[in-house]
Amino acid sequence: MDKRISGLDLLKIIATVMIIFYHYQQITGAWWGASSFYGGLFYYGELVELFFIISGFIMYRYIEKIKFGLSFKKYCIHRFFRFIPLMAICVIVTTVFAHLYIILYGEVFFNVDSFSLWTILISSLGIQEGWFATNVGINNPAWYISVLLLCYVILYLLTFIAERLHISCNYLFGGMIFIGLGIQYYGINYPLFNYLSSRGYVTFFLGLLLAYVVDKRAELINFQICLTIIIIIPFLIYKQYWLVLKDVKYIMIFIFYPALIFVFSSQFVSKIMHWSWINNLANISFNAFMWHYPLLEIMYVVLKLFDFKFDLCTINAMIIFSVVCFGVGTLSYILIEKPLNRVINLKIN
Repeated sequence: MDKRISGLDLLKIIATVMIIFYHYQQITGAWWGASSFYGGLFYYGELVELFFIISGFIMYRYIEKIKFGLSFKKYCIHRFFRFIPLMAICVIVTTVFAHLYIILYGEVFFNVDSFSLWTILISSLGIQEGWFATNVGINNPAWYISVLLLCYVILYLLTFIAERLHISCNYLFGGMIFIGLGIQYYGINYPLFNYLSSRGYVTFFLGLLLAYVVDKRAELINFQICLTIIIIIPFLIYKQYWLVLKDVKYIMIFIFYPALIFVFSSQFVSKIMHWSWINNLANISFNAFMWHYPLLEIMYVVLKLFDFKFDLCTINAMIIFSVVCFGVGTLSYILIEKPLNRVINLKIN
């Protein structure tokens, strides 16, 4: 499980593009019927669950490192400081252009107006959602990173506890899944135990268990069955939605996404997709994800300032915007994330 999995890189790229499409349509009001990414038949906002599963799957390799003495300090430096500088930069940019938007349009951008110093601070530190604060995060889609960081901390603590108790950490990971489901079922809303944190608990720790199956119980995975699931469930959603309507969320989380992970993490797919550009684009996709919300703000500010007449509610406009996101993401990766990773690695080593 130490090697990079090209199939999962491709999956991250596809999911990132779909999330950008989702938020683009949500904010611009573009709509193209049932196939729309926002307001269509399927709720693409829950692709975030797929991100959590992939993140948990990838973090599986850290379990052995923790067991063999990886300190909490080194663990957190590597995980937290990869995200926080970019989070802070995006928060500052989002705040500046949100105020420009208010000046130009006389209203708040996408109903977010809680730009206090406290909100800026917790959003920059990545603890704006799922932790102890109740403020709405400034860079709205970054709530995923906030909950992901929380899951990283819990992963370390559960692995440490399991090692001291001489039990399999998989039992504790499974417990976190049930805790997350319980939070959702009973509508619990407390610090660390709320709807957004529960989305991470259910899917991040599911990803860890899926990685265990791939690593230790690969004989249980049937590639043909997983491929059939990947084909049949989208067909049911778009052709016979009444069959899956009631439980579509959990069908996706516990059936479709695991099948997707098993297929895309297989040696067969990874060998086919083993191209360097996929790995590079996957690295860039995180930066594109972080920048796409502030870029939506910037787009509206620029259109108003220069009085551009441009129809945003077209497929071409959405594709152009997505390309711009990945362009900015490329610059962000080269100028921010790569230099930062070099500094972190030096500190750790």
